[in-house]
Amino acid sequence: MRVCPFCAKKHSNASRLRKHLRQRKYRDRNISIASERPGAVGVGHFPIHHQRGARKSQNSDCIGNHMKSYSSALSTNSVPSKSEDDLNFSLCEIQANFGPEFGVLSKCHLSYWNGMSDQNQDLWLKSTSSVPRLLDGSHCWRVRAPLTRELFMDTIEEISAETSTTQKGSESRFRANFQGEVDEKLDPFVVLSQLIDPDPNKPAFLTGLRLPSIDHFGFRSPCEISTTIEPFDETNNQVNLTPKYSFVDLHIDYGADGLSTVIGDCRKIWLLYPPTDNNLNAMKSIDGQRGKLVRLVRRLEGGVLVETTSSHAIVLPAGCAHATFTLQGGYLVAKDFTTAKSLSAIASFITCGLDENLPTEAREICFDWFERCLDVTLSQQRVAAAISAWLKAEKKLASWASTHRRWRVNVRRLWEHHCLDSLVNCPCGAQSSISFFQHFSSVHLASLLPSSQLRRRR
Repeated sequence: MRVCPFCAKKHSNASRLRKHLRQRKYRDRNISIASERPGAVGVGHFPIHHQRGARKSQNSDCIGNHMKSYSSALSTNSVPSKSEDDLNFSLCEIQANFGPEFGVLSKCHLSYWNGMSDQNQDLWLKSTSSVPRLLDGSHCWRVRAPLTRELFMDTIEEISAETSTTQKGSESRFRANFQGEVDEKLDPFVVLSQLIDPDPNKPAFLTGLRLPSIDHFGFRSPCEISTTIEPFDETNNQVNLTPKYSFVDLHIDYGADGLSTVIGDCRKIWLLYPPTDNNLNAMKSIDGQRGKLVRLVRRLEGGVLVETTSSHAIVLPAGCAHATFTLQGGYLVAKDFTTAKSLSAIASFITCGLDENLPTEAREICFDWFERCLDVTLSQQRVAAAISAWLKAEKKLASWASTHRRWRVNVRRLWEHHCLDSLVNCPCGAQSSISFFQHFSSVHLASLLPSSQLRRRR
């Protein structure tokens, strides 16, 4: 099989790949495909021509070096598996397009998304709701996927309608990002221009766009997702506008599960890590600082690489840390949801203190997700999982409850509604002869009591 380095489309032989690359949008790439001979593998040369001298020519040597190692493997009758070959090529593309500092990725242990070892799968399944998965992107739309031009027109309207009365930093407001950081002074129309003329020196992108086409065409979780997890509380449909060279550094989306798909010719590479204690502690150690992926990659475990085009939708398990590289610019559509298996991951996120440096509104969203997921978990009769997650984050949850009355009341009602007559035993070992709810409410839910009752208890 021959793979186009720009759209990832696969072709059965070099001739068909050569024909594919004669299309108008690829003519200026100056790509040549070597002829195939019996007994040999024809390897195309993929020179990376960066604008304005953004990357030094040595960066593109990575792909050439990968091809040399591939030929060497052939000569020793040790042909790498397809997944291994794809993984190495993807890492070379990252280094060639985003800089030599990402060469460190090739020295760390990563798995292709569908080639994880049993050990890595255990890291994911013991710390969050599922493993990352690719689904059919076309199944995410009730009507059809929107066209790039439709989203482009929506974007112009939203940018034009943006007013100074919109609160800066609001989670409902789109944000302009320059070189990976939020920049309130950046003209969002500059980002639109980079869809046509990407700038590797000054990459910019928009996040959190609320475009009407997404709701009009019915973005939803496909049925096939339910073969492993059942999504609840699907919400927060939003769009990111990401020109080529956009890089989103390692981050965690407040603990919610996510579903994302790209539109048109957009192509991205994702690196994802499970929310194990090791990984969360590593993230906490440089919380609020830049360059997280490059600085932490040697410390992280369970890493997975996924490449997505418009044919795919990617499932992001709750609490997973992830970074994205945009190799072909375009739109990414995303939504949040939760599952009955996600509560432990959200509790771990809170326990580790990764919520503490979030803006006020974002932190409230994080604890609201805990409340939603607790409701789902208890509703699905996963009482033991709910108890375990609560005990894990008990001190942090008590601190939050002390200053957030609405949250405190809502969560108390959830426990009362689902567990008043529960026959389980508390794993803390101090329940003695009283009922579970008597023990749990007086010992572990004391922070949720009304202020008057707390005073009487003292």
